[in-house]
Amino acid sequence: MNTETILNILNKEIEQATGCTEIGSIALAASRAAMELGSQPEKVEVVVSTNFYKNAANVGVPGTSLRGIKISAALGCLLPRTNPGLDVLNDIDDELILQAQNYVSEGRITVSVETDTDPVYVKVNTSNLTEKTSVEILHEHSFIAQVTKNGNIRVSNSFTENNEKNPENILEQYSLRDLIGFVRTMDPSDLNFLVAAAKINYEAALLGLENSSMRFGPALRKMPNNLPVPFTIIHEVQTLTGAASEARMKGLKVPIMTITGSGNHGITNFLGTYVFAKQLGADEETLARALAISSMVTVYIKGFTSRLTAYCGCAIAPAAGIAAAGVYLLGGEFEDMLHAMQSVIGTFSGMLCDGAKESCSYKVSTVAGSAAQFAQLAMDGAYLSSGNGILGQTIEESFMNLGLLNDPGMKETEKLVIQMIEKNLQSS
Repeated sequence: MNTETILNILNKEIEQATGCTEIGSIALAASRAAMELGSQPEKVEVVVSTNFYKNAANVGVPGTSLRGIKISAALGCLLPRTNPGLDVLNDIDDELILQAQNYVSEGRITVSVETDTDPVYVKVNTSNLTEKTSVEILHEHSFIAQVTKNGNIRVSNSFTENNEKNPENILEQYSLRDLIGFVRTMDPSDLNFLVAAAKINYEAALLGLENSSMRFGPALRKMPNNLPVPFTIIHEVQTLTGAASEARMKGLKVPIMTITGSGNHGITNFLGTYVFAKQLGADEETLARALAISSMVTVYIKGFTSRLTAYCGCAIAPAAGIAAAGVYLLGGEFEDMLHAMQSVIGTFSGMLCDGAKESCSYKVSTVAGSAAQFAQLAMDGAYLSSGNGILGQTIEESFMNLGLLNDPGMKETEKLVIQMIEKNLQSS
């Protein structure tokens, strides 16, 4: 283990995105497919995993008052790029939105779900009278696995060939105790990019609080904020994470720093820890290390589960990250971090993920605030002990149990969730 390895892992897992990452990923694939086609497609076929469908079906598209997969694909097709990223929708304007709406209303775009594939999966096929292209994204939201034109492979990237370089494969060589111990010794100046990421998400929260179309964040802000410590920390964490997530889910055009492919994970992780530290008056060096701890915990847990899960991912990985970082900020030791993280897992492991939309902000706010509280409770000796329910005897066992809870445990539940989402969409 060395500083370069840790920094490479964290940098690889952090990316800027505008809007829901599933929406961004679909637009990314569509944009690249249209670029390869060389003209505006006559037909567009979007194939997504069940997890992708769940998250993209009803979420706000940034910079528009619209929602869902078809409009995202249409916008992507009208924004052809050689190497688009998850912020591809930054460039949309009113004229483009109108063109995309016409694209959808003309019936040019179809959507289907692939059930037997990686949780992170999208394939966009485009065609005109003479040519066809396809772009496939797999495993990670911006990892383009294959690009074809007229049946000829133009780009082929094997995720498994680079498997040894994947964060989860590197991190599984170490215990969480060793990783956090090492992070606490790192030069804080090497971690300034984490502080910068947190400040971007903080700005998103402020936009959410100021926008007249938002409801949840501003309502939380109206509640009493002259509370004594520790309640002021909990309330501020809830307010700002809730405001940032609401802005993102409703489709405000705000950039967000993601982690492990998720904007809401990024909001929970970066903003929850940032606000906790600021409320305690932590200096920049302490803040940087706290963010490194929370980020490392988030990435580490996702290696045991998957990037997209049947339960609310924010309720587990980044919330546990806040709990561990909070203990660090309060002067606690690794055992106290374990206690706080076990409390998060034991409390929120069954929180259902029913897709990306406004309710995510309520979940994010709840779990982030509770994680901050669990850190403080652990310091007072109140926590869920190992072996309670699904909690393992070690924290790593708890993470493994979370993986099993997701797959195969909640596969049937997820199918029912998809059916309910589809029914609601047909009724709207």
